[in-house]
Amino acid sequence: YNAALKSITYHTTNEDPTQNNNSRDLTLTWEVTDANSDGAGPGSSTVTSTITITPLSDVPVVTAGGTLFYTENNGAAVIDAGITLTDDDDTHLVSGTVTISNGNTSGDTLILPTQPSGISGTYSTSTGTGVLTITHLTGSATIPNYNAALKSITYHSTSEDPTAISTNREITWSVTDANSDGAGP
Repeated sequence: YNAALKSITYHTTNEDPTQNNNSRDLTLTWEVTDANSDGAGPGSSTVTSTITITPLSDVPVVTAGGTLFYTENNGAAVIDAGITLTDDDDTHLVSGTVTISNGNTSGDTLILPTQPSGISGTYSTSTGTGVLTITHLTGSATIPNYNAALKSITYHSTSEDPTAISTNREITWSVTDANSDGAGP
């Protein structure tokens, strides 16, 4: 039995093993009972072991794939209404960026319409690329609220020559989780 007890291992496939537990420690209670070989009646002994879990941060995943066909002088148009966000170990996000990482032309704008969830965006071209920085008034918002916000982001160009640099714009989406599992952002 000694060899059998020593061979017991612990493994979890849960991406957030500390989610429903306020502690990162799991306590195992071991109890063994003898076979009454001394005729004094069965006896038992109980001991405990502790497994301390070190969570790892799983980064949020942005899945985009929409293509916007934009015509010069048109109004603002949604970039990707099918974008999705997931995070295996967090329920909230604290920020995001949407960047015209290639092909940015003077007059290009990314717009985040007013959100009922308090998420807002500020557009800047100070780095030579167009960057829409997304934040929440109180610091964090749920993943579904951020997902709705990203789905509503529009592209607009006021340029009379929007193909001067490129006929395409490469859009890069990025979000930062709120570290709700304490494993790090």
